[in-house]
Amino acid sequence: MGFNKLTYPPNLVRPPLGAVRPIIEAALSEDIGAGDITSEATTPAAAQAEGYFLAKAKGVVAGLWVATMVFRQLDPAIELKALVPEASQVEPGDRLAQVHGPA
Repeated sequence: MGFNKLTYPPNLVRPPLGAVRPIIEAALSEDIGAGDITSEATTPAAAQAEGYFLAKAKGVVAGLWVATMVFRQLDPAIELKALVPEASQVEPGDRLAQVHGPA
């Protein structure tokens, strides 16, 4: 799977994007506010970062498409690559997604 290309089982029902987008915007506004002054002062503007979403417990993957929307809202240059499909069974420590982009 490529960055920002998620696969969904045919029976997966997602809520309308118009219903999800305001929730994401409100959560980011509350969490980020005016920004993180320490990060802005100590991180070079051109810095790139990469990380992974890891399963903390045995479970079923759900909502990677929401994570993609969150990162796109933060910065369209951030790329999220799903490493497992939605509705996959996972074990603790499994890598679910990779994220890469501006720090």
